Amino acid sequence: SWFDVPAAVGSLDGLSHPPVFARNKFGVAGHWKINVDLVQNCKIGWYEPFLGHGESPLFAKKLGKNFTGIEINPESMNGYLLPYIKPVIDQHPNKGNVEMILGDSSIFRPELVGRFDLCYTSPPYFDFEDYGFHNKVIQDCEDYDEYHKRVTVPVFSHAHKYLVKDGILALQTEKSKALKEKWIRTILPIGFELIVDTVTGGEEIKYSQMSKRDQTLLIFKKKDC
Repeated sequence: SWFDVPAAVGSLDGLSHPPVFARNKFGVAGHWKINVDLVQNCKIGWYEPFLGHGESPLFAKKLGKNFTGIEINPESMNGYLLPYIKPVIDQHPNKGNVEMILGDSSIFRPELVGRFDLCYTSPPYFDFEDYGFHNKVIQDCEDYDEYHKRVTVPVFSHAHKYLVKDGILALQTEKSKALKEKWIRTILPIGFELIVDTVTGGEEIKYSQMSKRDQTLLIFKKKDC
């Protein structure tokens, strides 16, 4: 069920990052631990508003799930996702429909309404890491509260509309209690209820030195409105 949170898995045999990931600047944010149970329970489609280094579409394709991801950074999309990630995905044409879009997830896309039962992402942690093009938005924010107001609220307000009834929103966030609670206070008024608050991570993943740190996994369910 959605409430079962087993250990997340690392790289997938036969479908993993190309070698360039180990030295590619777009992988600077690290390797987040995708929870396979969440993805397996996705029946309609998985929405990812922050594509980043491309782990999500690889997972979706491996598990045969429909997937739509958005990435704001044109350098990441054209210099990494399309030339390195897309060819790997294209090797598996019979496993789900995977779509990667260059754009801003804070802009509403009416064509995505009702297309997903899962929104699962590791969102930017304000100024904690280098997010390339996305840093232009971050640098204009005075603090984390302003970042949540300008980025988090519109992105996940749109995601709320994209999700079907009882759809799941899963966020990989900082382990810090104060920052985690800030995420929760920001997400709940959008129209979600918190159903799981746990810790994930700690595994040694060869693609990233950052992968050993623990992070919070917050799982929300869309409330009836």
